[in-house]
Amino acid sequence: MENIPTGHTKEDIKTREKIIKDFYAKWISENPEKKILMSILNSTSL
Repeated sequence: MENIPTGHTKEDIKTREKIIKDFYAKWISENPEKKILMSILNSTSL
C-alpha cells in the first residue's frame, strides 16, 4: 500500500487525488456490474 501524504502542499493534494482516482479506476475495472448491484440494493427494503 502506498504512503498517503497528509500535508497541505499542492504536491500532497495532487498525490492524494491520484491515489483516490487510481483506487476507483481499479475497483471499477474489477466490478463492472456495480450499477446492477446498486439497483438491487435500492430495490430491497430493510
